[in-house]
Formats: sequence, structure tokens, C-alpha cells
Amino acid sequence: ALRGDADVVLAAVRLDGAALAHATEKLREDRGFALAAVKANVSALAHISKNLRMNQEFIEAIVCARPHALGHVEDIWRASRRVVMAALESCGFALQFADPRLRDDKEVVLAAVRRSADALAFASEEIRGDRDVVLAAVKASPSALEHATKPLKEDKEVVLAAVSQCGFALKYVADSLRAEHEVVLTAVRTSASILEYADKSVRESRDFMLALVEMNASALAYAGKSLREDKAFVLQAVGARGEALKCAEERFKDDPEVVLAAVRSRGAALEFATERLRSHTDIVGAALAQNGSALVHAAANLRNDRTIVLAAVTRDGSSLAYGSEDLRRDKEFALMAVAMNGLALQYVTPELKVDKQVVLRAVRQNAHALEHADSRLKRDRETVLAAVLQDGSALAYALESVRNDDIFMISAIAKQPCVLQYAGERLRNNAEVVLGAVKSDCNALMWATPHLRNDRDFVLRMLRVNAAAFEFVPEALRGDRAIALAAVKSIGGCLRYVSEGLRGDKDVVLAALVSNASALELSAPHLRADRDFLQAAVKRNVEVLRYAEESLRSDRAFVTDIVRLNGSALHFASPELRADRGIVMLAIQTMAEANAPREEDDLGGMAFDRGGVPEHYLSLGIQRPSALQYASEELRSDPDFVLEAVEVDPAALGHAMPKLREDQAFVLRAVARNGLSLAGASPPVG
Repeated sequence: ALRGDADVVLAAVRLDGAALAHATEKLREDRGFALAAVKANVSALAHISKNLRMNQEFIEAIVCARPHALGHVEDIWRASRRVVMAALESCGFALQFADPRLRDDKEVVLAAVRRSADALAFASEEIRGDRDVVLAAVKASPSALEHATKPLKEDKEVVLAAVSQCGFALKYVADSLRAEHEVVLTAVRTSASILEYADKSVRESRDFMLALVEMNASALAYAGKSLREDKAFVLQAVGARGEALKCAEERFKDDPEVVLAAVRSRGAALEFATERLRSHTDIVGAALAQNGSALVHAAANLRNDRTIVLAAVTRDGSSLAYGSEDLRRDKEFALMAVAMNGLALQYVTPELKVDKQVVLRAVRQNAHALEHADSRLKRDRETVLAAVLQDGSALAYALESVRNDDIFMISAIAKQPCVLQYAGERLRNNAEVVLGAVKSDCNALMWATPHLRNDRDFVLRMLRVNAAAFEFVPEALRGDRAIALAAVKSIGGCLRYVSEGLRGDKDVVLAALVSNASALELSAPHLRADRDFLQAAVKRNVEVLRYAEESLRSDRAFVTDIVRLNGSALHFASPELRADRGIVMLAIQTMAEANAPREEDDLGGMAFDRGGVPEHYLSLGIQRPSALQYASEELRSDPDFVLEAVEVDPAALGHAMPKLREDQAFVLRAVARNGLSLAGASPPVG
């Protein structure tokens, strides 16, 4: 009865797979039980019924669940491509149990190495010499190179694929490539210790080893003996990477010249010097100049030296932690230390952290030193204010009693608006306090209470004070038309933060474009292609055309209408239209008319010639603007076109290409057309 009890038999099988041989035939024929038994102990496979052992579907289920079961199945299944592939889906190492013909099958082996790269070891020699298979294996696991054939261990691409991931793969590389600089350099990037596998010639190469040390300081330990004993080489090595001193010969660690070169490169290299040199003032001073924390490696007598410790603190306040106890309790020294680096306050003795003179000097040098002050001074108004004046965020270290003092907080906020974030709700809800903070720093609006930030009247007042704070206005109010208009009228770029719907509102966008033409890029797409809207926008700011759709800047009819409004709009037309004679001439005429003085202008007694050019401009050689300056080089080089332009606008000559302006015969022709063009000659003709 017990031999037919599934639970009893399964418990026995877990201990010994052969126990299944004594179970009832019914159990050994039961597919579900047999599968459970083999999962529990793969050796049980030999004792299930023959019918199941010859059932391919069952065998596939077995090897999927327990890939190593492939080693216990009938030979017919180890030669079955389908069964073997099922096993390899779970574990590539199952390849070792496959029939030799399948271990010589490229597709089968590729499936194995993709799951377990080192399964390459079980492939046939021919497949282990297949470049595609080996590359796939070493990219997944560099150690798989061990199983490649010799020719592939000499293949530079295959070798680089392996050592670039794990330098230790160099141990499997052919001797010829262990002397290859690129291969060794690539391997050393992951670990210097692989140099023990590199060719001796590499480790004796001065220049190459220096390059390796620069990349990995530990490489010095693996340099050839002649190099490690060469002082000149060691000097170069530690000068490039100070920490390489750790790997230098002991005699060099006691050599002042070598150690000095090392600590100048990396102050912490002082750790590897001998005790004698760690007491050397010049050497320790050089280390501290590079890294104040190197004080931890200085000899005890120097860690009690005021000059030395002060030099360290100047570089790194935390280095005071390595100073002697006597110095850390010395008030006079503490005052000097915190004056150099306020954060050194953290390492003075407790009695000095409550000394107001010391703490004040510390927070004036670095506001965050307040964090390390005694709690009694964290509630002292004078001390806290001194810190806040340096950096408002230092208020985070003050005690709550200070942050709840409205008079103190209002004074602090006035000096450092960011202090508002640490204020109580009462102040953050006070409109006047918040307005004062926002006036100096738009970010202060972020710290106002939600109630105040959602107050429409307050937001409108706030925008008159500092429109840049619009970015922090709640989304609902950024969709309010009046609020959006108030913001963009002041700062056009605020259009970025208005609601999506208002970015398509013509009045809102036009208001933004007056001060910021680039705001057009923030508007709704349909406005950027609206001809009538853009004409209206260009009237307000001609640079808007720069940001219009390319199709419009290339549209002859549209650009014609625009330059009729403002000649300087030609500047932003497409290159093709800036070479169009008709459009350019229209722009020149429009701009000339715009620049001509009008009767109603208050000229302040200034004398103008009949072309609208102030008479003294001619004597000074000052040129008036002309739309010709925006025309193509081809038109500005065309004598006939420039002469035609000069008739319309005498200032045009000043914007012709230099070759024409320097041509005296041409200038005379231009002057004959319009005498006022004389100022445009180059050099001016007297």
C-alpha cells in the first residue's frame, strides 16, 4: 500500500531517485507523478515506465523543467534536435549531454551559448573555431574565450570583445596578442592585475607602462623589475598618478623627491609615505595644498601644528576632524579655522560650538555652519540672522521658536526672500509679506499658501510687482485671460506658461510679441500660419517674422505685404526673396520713407539735408540704415540695382558690397544719381 502512496514514494525519491523502481507500476506510469518525481530527483528518470521514457512530449516537459535530465534520457532523445533545444532554453550547459552531432550544429550551439556562454566548452572543435559562435559567447561571458580554438584566440577582434568586458580574459589570449598594446590597454581598463598575464615586453615598455599607470595607478605594481627600480620612471609614474606610490618599492616611499611628486599629484598619497616623511613639513604642506583631508595621514606632531592644520582647514573644513584635540578646543585657533572655512565648526569641541563669537564668525563665512552650532545659538536671533544674510536656506537649521517669531522672519524675508519657505502659515498667507518677497525673487511665490496663490486679485497685484512669478501661478489662474494678459504684457516669454487655450488667443499672443518676438514659437500652431495675424504682429515687432513658418517667409505675396508695412522685415524673408529685385526695392522704398523726418517731429534744431540725413552725419561718416543691407550679396554687388536703389534711398550706397563702395568711378555715378549718397562711399570721398 505504501509503494502506491504518491506522497510516501515522492518523499523517498527525494532521498534516492532509485526508490521509484520500487513504486507500483501505476505510479511509474502516471505522467503527473512521474514529472513531479523527476523534478524532485532527476535520477528517478531511469525508473519511470518505458512508455513515458519513450514519449517525446513528456521528455520535452522533463528537460524544460530539469535541463540536466537530458543526461538521463534515452540516446534517441539526446539526438533529437527538438528535445535538446527545449533543454537549452532553460540551461545552455545541457549541451554537454547532447549527441555529438548536435554539439557540432551551429544553431544548436548558438542557442546554448546565448543562455550560458561557457557552454561553448561542450561544442565540437569545429564549432569552437566558428567566429560567429565564439563572438556571441565572449560578448556574453569573456571567460568563454578559454574554450575557443587557438586561431580565434589569435583573432584581435574576438580578443578585444572579451578583454573589453573583463580584463582577466587576457589569460586565455594567444601569446602573440599578449604583447599587443591595444589588447593590453583595453584589458587594464577593468583591472591592473591582469598585467601578470601580459607579455614581458609590454611590462618593460617605459612609455606604455606610463600610459597604463595614468589609466590605473595599480599598474605600477606589475611593471617590469627594471622599471620599478628606476627612480626616473617612478617619479614620472607618481607624478601622473600620486596614488601609484602605494605600489612603489619601499625605498621610494622614503625618498623625499618621489613622495613630494606623489602628494603634489594626489594629496592622499601621503598615506603611503614612510612615517619619517609623514613628519616632513614641506611634504605634508604640499599634500594639504592638494587635499586638506590628507591631514589624516600626517604624523601626530604635525596634526598639532597650527600652521599645518590651518592650511588643511582652508582647503577642506572637515580636515579639522584630524587635528589634535588640543587645537580643536583652542578658541584662538578655532576662530582662525572657521574664518577660513566655516564648516570647520563641526569639528571643534562642544564648548566652542556654544561660543557666540566662534559661531558668528563661522556662519558669516559659511551660513550652513549654523547646522553645527549648539542649539542655544540656533535660537539666538543675531546668530541666525547672520547666517540667513549669507544664505536664506540656513534658516532650516534654526529652532522653531525663531521661525515662529514674525518680526524676525519679516526682517529676514526682506533681506533673503527664500526665507519665506521656512515661515509659518500666517506669514506665508500675508499678501504684503509675500509681495515684498516676490518683488526681489519670483521664486518666493512658490512658498506662499495655496489660498494666497489662488487669490485672483492678489495674483494681479503680484504680476505688477514681478511678472516673472507667473510661472508659479496655479494652472487654473494661468487660464484666466486678464491674468495672462497682465503677465505677457510685462514679459512676453510668460506665454510659455499660459493655458493652451490662451496660446491661441490673438490678443494675448500679440501682447506677448510686443516685447518678445520669439514668443511666437510658444503660440498655437494655427496662429503661426495666420497671414492676417502675422501682419498685425509685424506692425508691433518686425522680428516676429523671424519665427514665422518657413512657408510664409518664402511666400512672395505675404512678404510683399509685410515689407510694405516695414522695410526691415526683409531681414527675415527667405534667401530667395531677399534676392528678388521687386521685393527688395519695395523694402528700400518703405524703409526710406519711414526714416525720413516728418514735419511734426521735434528735431531740436537739428539740420537735415533734403534726403533726411542730418547734415553732421556726412562729416562724421555715419551711415543711415537701408533695407539694402538685408538684400542678397548678389543684389548688393549689382551696379545697376544699387544705382536704382540709391535714387530711392541715398543711404543704400553705404550697404552695397565693399567692392562697389571702394570703386571711385561707381561712387561718382551714384553721386550723380543722388548727391546725398556720398556718405556711403568707402572710404568716404571728400
